[in-house]
Amino acid sequence: MHTKKILGIALAAALVGTMATVTALPASAEGDFNVSEHTLGIIGGFNEWASDVAAMTETVDGVYVGVVEAVPAGSYEFKIRADGAWDYSWGVYEADYDRTQNSQTNCNVTLEADSDVVVMLDTTGDDFELWPVTFMYYDAAGNLQVEYTGADTASAYSVIGGFNGWSADAPMIDKDGIVTGYAYLKAGETEFKVRKDAGWDLSWGVYEEEFDRTQNSQTNCKVSLDAPSIVKVSLDTTDDSEDGFELWPLTISYVNADGVQNEYLGKPEPEHELSPYGIVGSMTGWGKQPDVAMYYNDDKTAVGGAVTFEPGEYEFKVRKDSAWTDSWGAYEEDYDRTYNSQTNIKFSCEKTTTVSVVLDVSGDDQELWPLSYAYRAGGDDSDVPDMVYVFTGKEEEEQPSAEEPEYYESQKTDYIYFDNSQTKWDKVYAYWWNSDFTKVIDKLTGKDYPEFYTENGAGQAFDKWYPGQEMTQIPGTDIWQARVPYGATRFIFNSGVSDDQVRAGVEAFQTVDLDFSDEANAGQIYVIDINGDLKPGRGVEKTKFRYQVGEWKDYDGEYVVETFGEKPVDPSEIIVDPSTDPSVAPTPSTPSTPSTPSTPSTPSTPTPATGDSTMPIAIAAVAVAAMGIALVGSKKKVKD
Repeated sequence: MHTKKILGIALAAALVGTMATVTALPASAEGDFNVSEHTLGIIGGFNEWASDVAAMTETVDGVYVGVVEAVPAGSYEFKIRADGAWDYSWGVYEADYDRTQNSQTNCNVTLEADSDVVVMLDTTGDDFELWPVTFMYYDAAGNLQVEYTGADTASAYSVIGGFNGWSADAPMIDKDGIVTGYAYLKAGETEFKVRKDAGWDLSWGVYEEEFDRTQNSQTNCKVSLDAPSIVKVSLDTTDDSEDGFELWPLTISYVNADGVQNEYLGKPEPEHELSPYGIVGSMTGWGKQPDVAMYYNDDKTAVGGAVTFEPGEYEFKVRKDSAWTDSWGAYEEDYDRTYNSQTNIKFSCEKTTTVSVVLDVSGDDQELWPLSYAYRAGGDDSDVPDMVYVFTGKEEEEQPSAEEPEYYESQKTDYIYFDNSQTKWDKVYAYWWNSDFTKVIDKLTGKDYPEFYTENGAGQAFDKWYPGQEMTQIPGTDIWQARVPYGATRFIFNSGVSDDQVRAGVEAFQTVDLDFSDEANAGQIYVIDINGDLKPGRGVEKTKFRYQVGEWKDYDGEYVVETFGEKPVDPSEIIVDPSTDPSVAPTPSTPSTPSTPSTPSTPSTPTPATGDSTMPIAIAAVAVAAMGIALVGSKKKVKD
């Protein structure tokens, strides 16, 4: 079997003011809207809808902001539009039409005192018809007020700080566990934190090494701005482990004189040791520019680095000490080597693509150290399911697993379970992957899960595997089971609807992405909290609904037992007839009373002899055992 790891190093219609009549404007234009090809502006009651009153520019990546300055106290309606026309405009989200683009509902702001009005359009979503509008202004006390008008409801989390007097919480939106909020801050230094339920029982700030926490950190986040800027605040809540929330990390993004700044405020990742190896190729002029640095992993079994390629065709290798004495390329069968191979790795891309390159230095024979690389098939802006992994070393011959037992009867902890009693899905599927790009193993068979890998060992895109493996329903219950995928780090339970079906409008249900550990979750059951949020997807995934809340619990119920291999026959189980076994001494019987002779019966046709009457039973037992490659039974409440 293949045992090599593919390692990864490490991401319109406008209501015109108070006018009595409005002009019917075109419905949402079909096709994509490339915001970079248009200009955005703000129009509204600030100047009686005469013209755009402020242009919008991109600040933090994908976030466009415009400022209407010195607006007198009062109430105003407004919208965002493109190119000074009404073909494309954005207002308040309309649930009936599932849109903000060309919404018939204007945004409305009421000012208690004169204030700038800051208007923001978040264009980071794939569906331009759902880009949300957020606006901000200052109240009479000088505190910033933030109002969100998009499709999503505000989460339990909020941003609070000196900009709003530590009292007027700014809303944050939860998108698959990444909770994000925005604030328009003036030039200078400002402190803030994120908290839950507008109280101080749970809050997050900068990581404190002394206490190993971000939750209830006494260290506020701090930003120093050269000029006014939108500040994006994100809290990563995806670690749902028992103590994970104490280390949920904050990230802030803003614009300063040097451009967009991104600051990670969570627990620092361990620093990796610089290695003498580097990536060299056509992108570096084969040595005219410095080799791309590579770093050791924790146990020094591999070195890795990342190269960002602009659209084009490239070749590259890995070499040591920026010299050609020692280098590694694609495996050459004629010479049985990767070391000093004359065959370069070839790579091409149509979009800007970052490639993670890994050299496995764990083997004793450096002539066969393998190279692998990973990248997003659709470029850096594509989603995780487009990830592709390529192995360029010597392929190992497929060998029967020496660890696979002659006979194996599975135990409760060889499975994970799903409680379908509340969701009542017709089918349940388990979908998993490994965020470090290592292979995922079926422990019971000792083999890779083949859906992940092509015949030459290269990884396939994750969406070819989704919705994953169909689980087995335990008879007479609402519990479904699947074998533990050893090596998986992320997990989704779902209703078995493919993404193609979702794009065609079929409803689908699933959990959010779950952290997974075969060691921690083997033998456990996942239970969805149906009282938690059930959120639809965006764009083409509008019919895919995600349960946001659930938990792993210990499982002590029924399970389906699977067996593999031929079960040895226990001689003690073979039935023996003492009358035909010479090793068994006969037992004397008590003489019976002579009976009256009966009338002789008519002779019957002789029946052919079949030999020892016990042999068919024993032979049948062996035959059934020999067929036991996938015998299935049911076992109830078995304790480990």
